[in-house]
Amino acid sequence: NDYNIPIYCKIDYFSLLENSDQDNHNNNNSNNNNNNNTPINDCENYDINNVQRPSFRWLLIGPPRSGSTFHKDPNFTSAWNGLISGAKKWIFFPPDIVPPGVIPQNDDADVITPISVTEWFKDFYPKVKNKRAEYGVTECIQRPGDLVYIPHECWHMALNLEESVALTQNFVDDFNLINVLEFLKKHKKKGLLNKLTEQVNLKYPNKIEDLKQIKEQEIENNKSNWQKTLDKEGGTKEFRFNFV
Repeated sequence: NDYNIPIYCKIDYFSLLENSDQDNHNNNNSNNNNNNNTPINDCENYDINNVQRPSFRWLLIGPPRSGSTFHKDPNFTSAWNGLISGAKKWIFFPPDIVPPGVIPQNDDADVITPISVTEWFKDFYPKVKNKRAEYGVTECIQRPGDLVYIPHECWHMALNLEESVALTQNFVDDFNLINVLEFLKKHKKKGLLNKLTEQVNLKYPNKIEDLKQIKEQEIENNKSNWQKTLDKEGGTKEFRFNFV
């Protein structure tokens, strides 16, 4: 209640999983009955009534030269970051280009960055800076009052240039709902997948199917003419040069 969500990010389907009474029940249930430290959302034999919204908002406070190393946000969520004081340097890479010095694990669900943020800037930034177009890099400096939007699946990192205080929140909207559902299915987070699907269908009937159709149409529109020709022929076609 201490802040208002930015108008551009007010749609958040994960918010359908929020319930204060349920959260209290879940916390007690987690402490008493889940001794193997497996998150309720990831248990094989989950109770759908106990499925919780994953952690999604943080107050970030850090000194100069601290920050977050390259990563993709959890569950393919998008995020916003509002700076209250200080200054941050942001760098973004496209989803399909792994930043140098980063070792993805488990289809990008986990990431290993063996060096600190400042070491990355020292060792890799000069090369990246000279090849922005090749890497598809976007970068900016965030000042107090600036809001940074982090698209789902994008590699990103932030370096505090000064002592900084920021607020950040992850969310799921029309732009990434289908990606989130596919990620949860692929990584077998059955409890969270089924609960989110259930709640979206109850609150917004046909929403998931409508967004699936939009995504399929976007994929079709982005196909090359050659791929469209292959699809019309019913699959792959062998291509040969015939020389006489």
